[in-house]
Amino acid sequence: MSLKKAFGLHLKQLRKERYITQEKLADLVDVQDDRTIRAWEAGDDLPSADHLEKLCKELHASIRELFDFDYPEKS
Repeated sequence: MSLKKAFGLHLKQLRKERYITQEKLADLVDVQDDRTIRAWEAGDDLPSADHLEKLCKELHASIRELFDFDYPEKS
């Protein structure tokens, strides 16, 4: 699994745990629309550093928590 995919799945989990819709999160982190959130959650793209900061704030999560997911290491 790619880093983008693993991050996206974890982001979706965090968002749902906090009962925030994709539309609402898009508004909170100041992206154009929920397509950006869908792209992040699908692993098609990663948020910028500025958007990572906003995600932390709006999801009430540390940057460590945003990246606290299993990611397979290469052997």
